[in-house]
Amino acid sequence: MLPDPPGHRDTGEPPAAPADPWSALRRHTPARIAPGRAGTSLPTSEVLRFAAAHAAARDAVHLPLDVAALLADLRAHGFEASTATSRAAARVEYLTRPDLG
Repeated sequence: MLPDPPGHRDTGEPPAAPADPWSALRRHTPARIAPGRAGTSLPTSEVLRFAAAHAAARDAVHLPLDVAALLADLRAHGFEASTATSRAAARVEYLTRPDLG
């Protein structure tokens, strides 16, 4: 067993875990920052959370946009808003041809 370093006082408590250096940044963003590791992979819980979020985002892309409700909500919060149209003839074309706006 190694000797204690000079000035060490044994309090009987286990040593404190190191502080999470990412916690301050996580308070300011919903982004996935330093999700952890399980060996060389992400923890299963993080993989599942990401898969669920990705599925929800894919579903949201295919939902029709309620333009009137969006405009009303923006204006209710003090934002000016106007509408624009796409040159795409259908939603499938809009999703596969972003160059058409």
